[in-house]
Amino acid sequence: MLALAGCSTGLFPAYNPAGRNVAGQMLYEGKKRTFVGDFTVRQSPTDFALDVTKGPGMELILLRENDTLVNVEALGHTWQGNPQHFVPSQVRNWVALRTVFGGGTPPGATVSRGPNQITVDFANGERFVFHING
Repeated sequence: MLALAGCSTGLFPAYNPAGRNVAGQMLYEGKKRTFVGDFTVRQSPTDFALDVTKGPGMELILLRENDTLVNVEALGHTWQGNPQHFVPSQVRNWVALRTVFGGGTPPGATVSRGPNQITVDFANGERFVFHING
């Protein structure tokens, strides 16, 4: 997930205030790493933002997405591009979380929803568990 190359340029519009905010703690499990962090999701009909931090001021992953542009920043690496054309495998499941928080199930994933929890298992072995502050 770390080797990301910049692919295009673009600017995101101001966040749409018609959205909702969700926050809590998350667990990520992948083939090479596992971590726990705090997350905040801001989602509206036009855009999606996911911030994962490890304590105040330590950003692990920042994801911004609208219909034509995605920007992912993770541990000093950045990828930006049009998700309708190409998303690198290292960030594909992170980008798919917009669908999960919108109530859907991305291709190649199994989603379980319970009270204040969402668990997402992807076919490639990546797993996300979100415990939502209630």
